[in-house]
Amino acid sequence: MKMVCLFLIVLFCSCNKSSKENSPEEVKVIDSLPTNGVIDSSKLKKVIYYNHQTNAGSYYDEDGYKAFKKWFDDLNKNYIHHPDDAQLLFVERDIYKQTSNPINKVAVGPDFFYLYAHFTQRKNGIYVHSDMRKKLLKIFGLINAIHRNIHFDGGIYFAAQRTAIAAYAEYAIYNYVMYNEIIYDKKYSIEKQKDLYVQLLKQKIEDELNAYEKVKGNQYSYLETTEERKEYKKQTLSYVDELEELIETHHDLKIAQEFQYKYYE
Repeated sequence: MKMVCLFLIVLFCSCNKSSKENSPEEVKVIDSLPTNGVIDSSKLKKVIYYNHQTNAGSYYDEDGYKAFKKWFDDLNKNYIHHPDDAQLLFVERDIYKQTSNPINKVAVGPDFFYLYAHFTQRKNGIYVHSDMRKKLLKIFGLINAIHRNIHFDGGIYFAAQRTAIAAYAEYAIYNYVMYNEIIYDKKYSIEKQKDLYVQLLKQKIEDELNAYEKVKGNQYSYLETTEERKEYKKQTLSYVDELEELIETHHDLKIAQEFQYKYYE
């Protein structure tokens, strides 16, 4: 079943990215009823992940929601699993393919991550860690936007990441609460480490975009004038400046590095 996940990743990376995407969007969901077929709204449940940017919510089959909640609670009795590991378990055990189990109405990918974020958030506490949540979502969103801007063959991967980011943020909050003093509560200055991280990221942007200038037929080459390319690069580098301002603690830096190196290297 690992092949299924690999197929999904390949699918994400096979589509062309829209050149109009130029900002680090927040977690986005559509606040509307599904339109594929006849829908009985009385059997739908509106699920909201409170991310302090947009609380539109998304609709799930009510029985599927309840089945997923039971599965989530059983899986995370002793500790919260990383969202990626949880989805692999979800896929490998064929739970979502059991036609007799309404949990199959929750698809892998964005639907899974959004619901996983929703339940993890409820365990973490919706309002207790609101400042940390807001910062983490912004950090992850900026890193995603930076790499979307310099990898034009990413397809819908970056769009899908915007939903998965919610689950990653909640998992990071859980880990911080559990292991703060052991792992994250460092007393020394992080300025030199942060500076190195920021400079490496800026150099990566320079190298990637300079390389694209020499390749015909990619979206960067569609920027016809030198001024357009300079503006595009300036915008991308501005995301790094925003990221630098957000990183204030050892925890911020560690989370940013882990997220970037795991999903974009």
